[in-house]
Amino acid sequence: MIYFLVFRKKTYCRIYPDACAGNIMMMGFEQDSDTGKCCFSPGHYADILKAMAGRAGTVSERKEIILTHDIDVFPPYALQLARMEHRHGVRATYFVLLHSEWYNALSPENMEIWKKIGELGHEIALHYDGRYDGDMAAVHKAFCAMLKTNSINVSQHLVGITPDIEVPDGLYDRSRLKGDGYHYIADSGGWWRNGCVCQHLDKKVYFVSHPVWWIAGAFDVVEHDANQVTRRARRFWEEMVSEHRKQKVQVAARSA
Repeated sequence: MIYFLVFRKKTYCRIYPDACAGNIMMMGFEQDSDTGKCCFSPGHYADILKAMAGRAGTVSERKEIILTHDIDVFPPYALQLARMEHRHGVRATYFVLLHSEWYNALSPENMEIWKKIGELGHEIALHYDGRYDGDMAAVHKAFCAMLKTNSINVSQHLVGITPDIEVPDGLYDRSRLKGDGYHYIADSGGWWRNGCVCQHLDKKVYFVSHPVWWIAGAFDVVEHDANQVTRRARRFWEEMVSEHRKQKVQVAARSA
């Protein structure tokens, strides 16, 4: 049985620690505990980290996991995941989106977040949107300078939708890891295409995560977007009223 929840995240982010049998699962839905389906929640992500960090065996026996995060909205969520990973001895790569509509990657507050994530042992990298014109090499160099490093990795935003990007070392190749035997797992849009990542930890995995799903939950994202639209509409209205008042003052001054 599947429920559509209308409650806050503390209700729909119930944790099933041993539940790793999930099929496709949309954010905002929760599965019946009898079916044992996985859910997005900080608790289940912690279980996944424990599984990643606790696998035994020699180096040759272990399966490699490439863990990356696309920071599309609200950087503080990324910092929360980074701290969780640090506690479990897991390192990840965090891709910062320079052209985000929801945050300024170069603001002092967010630069401090990138710094803290780096200090936890994680990698900060560039998430680039190919729809924006510009010199990719120059953007790469400028962002490296901001982070006080010589080089960073680059990942494409909205793969398959936006144009391929030219990076300093050549064309962005999204098929290379698949050719090396990695299973590509992503939670894009808040749902799984091939089951929860916890079902694939016995393989070589390239896991692309979005912190917002694990920390906030779908309803909080909708609420955040609605608040953004409300603020923009209010700001637009205030600017219109202000401009109208200025014009009235100018007309009155000319008439005097």
